[in-house]
Amino acid sequence: MKIKHIFAISALAVASVAAAQQINPITKAVLDGYDLTLKENPKDYETLYQRAAQYYNLSMYDNALTDIAKAIDCTPEKDSEMRQREFSLMADIDIELKEYSKALAAIEKALEINPDSYGDLYKKGNILLHLKDGEAAYRVFSSMQRLKTRSQEAYFGMAKACLLTGKKAEAEELIKEAQNADPTSAITFCRVGDLYRESGDNRQAAANYLSAFALASDSERPLQSLISLGEEDFPAVADAVDYALERSDNQVPLYFIKGNIANLTGNYQASYEALNNLLKIPAGQAPSVYASLANTCLALDKLDEAAENIDMAIVRANTTANLISKANIELAAGRPAFALVSATKALEADPGNMDAMIAAALANADLQEYDKAIKHLNEAAISDASDPLPLMLRAWINSAFLNNQKAAVADRNRVASMPADRFPEVAYKALAKSLNGKKIDGDEIISQSLEADSGKEACYYAAIYYAQTGNIEKAQEMRDKAISLGFGNLHKLHSDKTANLNLQPISHLK
Repeated sequence: MKIKHIFAISALAVASVAAAQQINPITKAVLDGYDLTLKENPKDYETLYQRAAQYYNLSMYDNALTDIAKAIDCTPEKDSEMRQREFSLMADIDIELKEYSKALAAIEKALEINPDSYGDLYKKGNILLHLKDGEAAYRVFSSMQRLKTRSQEAYFGMAKACLLTGKKAEAEELIKEAQNADPTSAITFCRVGDLYRESGDNRQAAANYLSAFALASDSERPLQSLISLGEEDFPAVADAVDYALERSDNQVPLYFIKGNIANLTGNYQASYEALNNLLKIPAGQAPSVYASLANTCLALDKLDEAAENIDMAIVRANTTANLISKANIELAAGRPAFALVSATKALEADPGNMDAMIAAALANADLQEYDKAIKHLNEAAISDASDPLPLMLRAWINSAFLNNQKAAVADRNRVASMPADRFPEVAYKALAKSLNGKKIDGDEIISQSLEADSGKEACYYAAIYYAQTGNIEKAQEMRDKAISLGFGNLHKLHSDKTANLNLQPISHLK
């Protein structure tokens, strides 16, 4: 296993993929060019296809579907190659829209034009899997073998079809065939891991993801798979790593994987133990390890240890992220002056950093420098008008300390009008409504959101909502449910005093 690049896992793990890519200036110029061409000739099917493909790549599927449908209408029957590409793209779009029956109809039209298209056959097989038609999917994947002998994609497809139809033994034989087709490829082991995960064997899935990591020159795919599995079944990942630790001389990457995945999935005691073991090894004493351990200690309410470890991280790498972590740890420990020093340094290095602005605002608020706190929150609100947190904090300061109820109500009204489909944003929206006198609306928002998401994070933020709106019994119920589901951030559960976004009203209740 590699050591040099393994310490990039923290940045990799927290990177989120947006639902739709932002349109950069170059892409916008390309789209503008398509618009101009189509304005002159609305039936230019090649341009319609190209714009549809561009929209598809931007995850703008409704726009893509409109263009590709029009392109198909305008394309002459004799241009069979273009029509095949168009129907194939239409299938891709329908897949993203989860319109699998429509996707099947589109890909069958593409295959009518070219029955030997390996890519379209593979696409059809996967669509049939989505439609739960395992027998038909098996036939399609099997037919790919005549186009490409010992096709690994075909083996994997047939294995998935067998799992769908309950033929587990046959699926395992096909998995072996797929491995034999390319036994040294990291992607092979990732795919095998995916299959074991689909079959419910998470321990074998984790073992294969670890093997993929050992083979990969780029660790992103196996690491993301391990993180995703860890969120669903951390014990399976931990067992696989522990098994590997017993048999490997190179323990640095294994402890690092376990420690960071444990941290990211809220298994803080396991993270604490793994990262401390890692720091006993000279090769494991990297800045990111100290930083990860500091954040783990914060979650476990071990504030002195958190401060010691973040200081060690900063000595080795005086980064903006480490300075923000330092500020947050000092805030948690009740040392706002020290927190402000670190937050200020972070802002000097990265003036537009939202987390640094929030930390500086909270530090100033704790120091009773409310005007300075408001200034930071003003900048944060301008920097990202869609983020409700700066508005909630500004409303809190105006209401609790500056007696500016009008400004507080205005900020909460802005939060209440924001779209929110996940926690904590849902909790902020509901709390804003409730604090502005619309508690029935706030209760309804929380109730409906919990029907869609009743996981540990959702229950924790619901508990905050109920605690801050006076429903102590319900707050305790939701807190206890969050704990039973594995919410293990002891600092947030017992000690956090951030604004009015905490569980302090029930902190005395066990």
